[in-house]
Amino acid sequence: MTDQQLLVSSQAGLRLIAMLTLFNGAKFDRLRAYIKEHYTQAALEAEPAAVRLAALKVILADHGKLRVRQVVAAEKHRVVVLLDTQDARLYMADMACEDDYPHKVAAFDLAELGVVT
Repeated sequence: MTDQQLLVSSQAGLRLIAMLTLFNGAKFDRLRAYIKEHYTQAALEAEPAAVRLAALKVILADHGKLRVRQVVAAEKHRVVVLLDTQDARLYMADMACEDDYPHKVAAFDLAELGVVT
């Protein structure tokens, strides 16, 4: 399977694609609404939408758009993906969603791994 096929076969992968699309388009109002609507209450209590959005804005301003380099792991409700930035940095995204519909995002971590050489 290709990375794209792995992502679209996963509930978490579909949510990551949606978030990256809004992020890369700098559609922060829509991204804020997406986070509020598609994250679990517990995830939002751990890190509110405003905090998540502020961190994403900094990444876009400092490093540019994110694109999928490689899907490291993909399960029905969780994905781990390596992402490249426009300035040659590498990030790892780890997203998990609930098993039950509407498969809200239960956890999302985005960590910078460093500069790609």
